[in-house]
Formats: sequence, structure tokens, C-alpha cells
Amino acid sequence: VRAVRHNWVSPTGPLPAIEGMFDFVVSDHFEYKGRGGRLSQKVTSQRFGSGTRAFASNYSFNELGQPEAIDYPVCLEWPCENKAPQRTVNLSYTKGFLTEVENFASLSYQLGGAMVHEINHSNGVKWTQTINISDRQARPSSIETTGVASGANWSTGTYDYDGAWNIHQIGNAQFRYDRFHRLVQGQVDFNGLKSQSAVYDSYGNLTSLNTNGSIQNLSPSSTTNRLTGGLTTYDAAGNNTKLALGGITYEYGFDASGQMEFLKSSANQGKVFFYDSADERLMTWHCPLNSCGENSAFETWTLRGLGAEVLRVFEGKSSDTLTWKDVEIYSGAGLSALEAAQTTAHEVRHGLRPHTKCGMG
Repeated sequence: VRAVRHNWVSPTGPLPAIEGMFDFVVSDHFEYKGRGGRLSQKVTSQRFGSGTRAFASNYSFNELGQPEAIDYPVCLEWPCENKAPQRTVNLSYTKGFLTEVENFASLSYQLGGAMVHEINHSNGVKWTQTINISDRQARPSSIETTGVASGANWSTGTYDYDGAWNIHQIGNAQFRYDRFHRLVQGQVDFNGLKSQSAVYDSYGNLTSLNTNGSIQNLSPSSTTNRLTGGLTTYDAAGNNTKLALGGITYEYGFDASGQMEFLKSSANQGKVFFYDSADERLMTWHCPLNSCGENSAFETWTLRGLGAEVLRVFEGKSSDTLTWKDVEIYSGAGLSALEAAQTTAHEVRHGLRPHTKCGMG
């Protein structure tokens, strides 16, 4: 199965030196030779001008249809061929729940599997999430780590919720909401107390933001719900195409599907974005204005897994050899470890807390 994404880029963005619109073509090839006809390989390739990039990843599944082995993306073409180490992540399950990421972490659950309780990393770091025993709802009561090197452990303190399940307090941090569940006031202790309050109009638009006594007023239109004044502009689809912040003017371009095509700023910053067939960002060009192109841009390639999570990153000048930057290892609940590229070796850092989802009113 083959799916193609055409990325039509206009030189009205950061590319005025290029004449005419050009097409950056991305193809995703899927093979379904796995158990029960499931996905066994995905190859993402790109063709632009005389250059080609291709990346492959392999998958296998257990009898319940859950992934049990993932071969992380490798580059098949110059300028990054054989630059990244092979990495296969094996996953084990108990009663349908992920309980082990081989060589990285083991997991346990609470509330019959509704929430992760502990993640024990292979380097001795333990991440623990508790619940309130009195109500036994699927929401955190506290999150903490133990076993971090040099004792640099981390804890949220106790979570508290209002009657609508909005987070009312996390440790010393406090939050307040209006009757529409909009955050109107917050205070956190980070290198001293920091506070912020917000005001909304009757349409739900933010009209004022007070940050530690510094007030920023906004003027949304009651007709369109868009910001007005200054250099702010929008396209026909409602995408913000120009905005001035902190003395810098930003301009944005969007393609026909609403994906951001480019960004440029008055601070001599330019970025062009390219997407795969699932409309996930695959590659970014970073470049000074008026000099963005195939042979001048700095590239960042972001290769993703089955859930669109980032697995591996390649980067470098497009005219030079691309190098792998890092590999992200997931444990079902979220990011479990980061393997960072180095000159002569690579390092695996464990103990990164997963993304915890909590029901909000």
C-alpha cells in the first residue's frame, strides 16, 4: 500500500530566491505481512530535485494485536545511511497491559489497569503515581521519582481537584476557574512565587493577561473572534498569518489542508515545514531569510511510531551528511528513556516521567 503527500511550497515564504512553486513529495509504503495481516514494515521516502531520502521501520504484533517488537527507523539513503545504530524495542504484556519494555522499564497498574502506578527503570529510577484512596478516581493524587542520581528526585506534591475535576492545587501551586471551567488565576512556586490571571469576554476570547503585575491587553473582534490591531492578519480560512510579539513580527503560511507551510520573522528566522501522508510533520528546513533551499537549509527529520510518537531524529545540512540526534523509548504511558547520539558512544537517560492524562471538567 502506498500513500503520497504533496508539499507544495510557495516562494512567497522564506524562499524568494526560488522561482515558482515547488513540490516536495513524500511517499509512505506499507507492507502488511504480519500476524493476521497487520503492518510489518513502513518505508517513508522523499523526493525533491535530485535528492532522495528513505527511512524504514519494522513491526511485529502479538495475538491480541498489540505491538511486541519495533525496529526503530533507519536511514536507507545517503546522506544518513548507516549513521544510526540498530535499535529493536521488545514489549511484553500481562492480561493485555504493557508490563515490560525490555532493557528499559517495567510497569505496574492500579484501578484495574485504568492508570499506571509505577515505572521501574533499568537504571534504578522509579516513577510512582498514586491515587486518592478515599475516592479511587482515575486521576493522580501525587507523582514522584526515587533513585535519581545525586538525589535529584522530583515530586509534584499532592493534587487537589474541584467538584468539576479541574485541578485546584498541585503541591504549593494553586489554580482557579470560572463557571465555564476556564482558568482565570494561577500561582506557582518556581524560583519564587509567580502568578497569572486572565480575563475573558462573553464569547470566551482572552482579553487580558496579568503576569506578576505586568498586564497584556488583547482586542479580539466580537464579530470574528479574531485578534485586531497592530499587524495581525488572517487568511480566508481563519489562520493567523501575521503577528507582532515583543518587537518581532512573525509571518505564517498555510497549505490547502490547513497545515503550517512556513514561518518567517523580522529577526531573520525562516522555517519551512514538510508533512507525511498522515499530515504529521516529517521534515523542517531551518534557515536565514532569503537563503532557504535544498543546498543551504539545516534539516531536521522526525520519524514517528504507530501512535505518531517521535522515535528517532536525524539532522544536519542538506548538502552534508545527516546524523542521528536521539531515540525516544516509550513505555506505553509515555516517554521512558532518551538515547542521545554522541561522537564516540551513545548514552541512555532513564527516569523521564510519562505524560499523564487526567480527566478535566
